[in-house]
Amino acid sequence: MQLKMQVETISKVQSNLEKYLNNISEFYEKFDLFKAHRFKHLLGLDFSMPVIQILGTNGKGSTGRYLTLMLANSGFKVGHFISPHIFCVNERFSIYDKCDKQSNINELLEKSHEILQTKLKDINTKESLSYFEYLCFLATIVFKDCDYVVLEAGVGGEYDATSIFKRDFCIFTPISIDHCDLLGNELDSIFRTKIKAMQGVNIFANKNEMIIKAASQKGVKAVFLNGDYSKLCLDENEFLKHNFSLAQLGYFEIIKHFYVENPIKLDLKARCERIAKNIIIDVGHNEAAALNLKNEIKKQFNSKVILIANFFANKEVEKILVILKDSIKEVQILKYESSRELANLELICKKLDIKCVEFICVKENENYAVFGSFLLVERFLCKQNFMNI
Repeated sequence: MQLKMQVETISKVQSNLEKYLNNISEFYEKFDLFKAHRFKHLLGLDFSMPVIQILGTNGKGSTGRYLTLMLANSGFKVGHFISPHIFCVNERFSIYDKCDKQSNINELLEKSHEILQTKLKDINTKESLSYFEYLCFLATIVFKDCDYVVLEAGVGGEYDATSIFKRDFCIFTPISIDHCDLLGNELDSIFRTKIKAMQGVNIFANKNEMIIKAASQKGVKAVFLNGDYSKLCLDENEFLKHNFSLAQLGYFEIIKHFYVENPIKLDLKARCERIAKNIIIDVGHNEAAALNLKNEIKKQFNSKVILIANFFANKEVEKILVILKDSIKEVQILKYESSRELANLELICKKLDIKCVEFICVKENENYAVFGSFLLVERFLCKQNFMNI
């Protein structure tokens, strides 16, 4: 089914949910560290099945989806919650059973929204949930019949809304600097905030003395990825293979043996995805993602590309462009309106001596990489009518 058709169906079925969410800002203005805990107590909502939380900076979506597909292929019904989305909010909720996504997820979301609205009216509080908090509580209703839930953290770890729920396993993808306005710009402090969320069995992409010490203090188990377990991964991207290996280690800790079923190909969009012979799209927006993109540009095109980009002002845009500079001919800015402040990309490019112009259209004789945010990818796909990816 074409993505355009999916989006149109979503908007009709989920009109009440989307109408409600449209009145809530999707982006944090400031954290209330304990509000979600208060609502959890008032609403009495939690998950009744084992929960696997995915934390880290890069690769949370793909790691979680690989694990979801592994568990589903093994005969379990698995709910997967991701954040953010590209087109519509229901992209954040998936239910897999033997690798077939549940066909009535739209209807299930609408019914779950009605249940949550009733519960919120019953508790009669003047406080309101944020956009992300609302979706986290909605997930407890949507996934109530699942055997496992794979729950992707939003921003941070210790105080993230997903961390208020009991978690049996925590999988940590590589941690790097991102969301500096909320988490600070020191890697140690970001690292500390994320690993404080450890609970149950904790699986890490990288070994670190801080992790070992924190796990010992909390009395929890920590295991580390130290091998390549990507044999059954059908994706050629090395970053995705690494995430598959991490998911495989998580699967081992959950099921007590490695996944040996059918090979798996990622079904999440815009993860260094080649949507045309001359276009790669990626929702990445930090230095680690830029390094991955640089490798993919070399591997897939073996030549310089035009970078179609725009970034939020809170991103390390200059550092990102320094990484990509040798791989790009020029930057073309895809301009759009946003409720969040956008970076002055022209000024940064001028400082780095990178040619910068406004994006108009894709040309067949040029190669392109679209990179900068989920919103950028969504705007590009709509503008260019690439709705059938």
